[in-house]
Amino acid sequence: KARPAFDALPLRPEHPYASAWGLYGDEDEAGTLNALGPELVCQGLSEIRTARVFSLALPLTVPRTPMNPARRPPKHDLICKGHANDDTLTLNTQASSHWDGLRHYPYQQSGLFYNGTTQASISRASSTQLGVQNLAERPIVTSAVLIDFARYASAHGISYSAFTARRVTLVELELALRAQNAHVRSGDVLLIRFGWTEQYLGLSPTEQEALGNRTGDERAHVGVDARTDQIARWIWDEGVIAVASDTNAFEAQPFARFGPSPRRPSAVTDSPHRVESLRTDEDGGATAPASGAQSKERVAMHEVLLSGWGMPIGELWDLEGVADECARTGRYRFCLSSAPINLPGGVATPPNAIAIL
Repeated sequence: KARPAFDALPLRPEHPYASAWGLYGDEDEAGTLNALGPELVCQGLSEIRTARVFSLALPLTVPRTPMNPARRPPKHDLICKGHANDDTLTLNTQASSHWDGLRHYPYQQSGLFYNGTTQASISRASSTQLGVQNLAERPIVTSAVLIDFARYASAHGISYSAFTARRVTLVELELALRAQNAHVRSGDVLLIRFGWTEQYLGLSPTEQEALGNRTGDERAHVGVDARTDQIARWIWDEGVIAVASDTNAFEAQPFARFGPSPRRPSAVTDSPHRVESLRTDEDGGATAPASGAQSKERVAMHEVLLSGWGMPIGELWDLEGVADECARTGRYRFCLSSAPINLPGGVATPPNAIAIL
């Protein structure tokens, strides 16, 4: 089903800001992945040139200490039975490379998840509503585009720590795309390499452990700029069906919250480092200047993508190998497949993602 323009969201005035509830039916649990099907499989396969294959998942033991102190590292036990071996795995599904599923992060003001699903509905013992089994039942096979912002920044003398709230703007993403001679196509999974993995693996074990033990606003990470709706608008209007990156949350942390944006900057006329004048909110985030009688609701990008659109967010992906190959060949488009675990009622899942170039 064709998407309406971002400016047409929400589809009903009583729904949360920028949500697309009801677009695929009031009972839908697949969100933007409704677009998957034979046409997108063929679109993905058409991107294959060399048949080189890259895993996009880190080892389950990386990061050494999960970036959220409430999450524990995996526990792996070998069971020797004499005649054979078994093993057991205790795993927080968001501790390493993963997809955030639609049960993860609701609209914070209302507490509602995709299509108006309540926490009470999700918390019922027998409920699997919005679980990651929906991702497993329609595995992702489509085209993908990689924006290697870290490589672009290095080539243009832009330096930053991946463990600070470096907010990468839409202008910067477009300039990186242009430098790669790449484009976004409807039906794509959008991948962004911020250099988080490269910088993390360059730390000592002690530094890695300290990074995972940060709390509150100290838990800062590079990501897309969500102080305005500009990147969310761009993702939606370009027809992207899912997003993923090598950083901790795709959007920069601590989260900013945004409302309707009065204008969209242009990569042609705006400086790559220009940030529009913003008002700081009471939480230390920022939002675009108020515009008429538009919604005053302020949201994080997680709220809109996961609970507004039903769009999975990939976090902590390993994009190092595929980025090097894209730089070598000069092609930043490829086929992406992802077979999430079939866990009824799961909140998140390892991506089991591969890029085929």
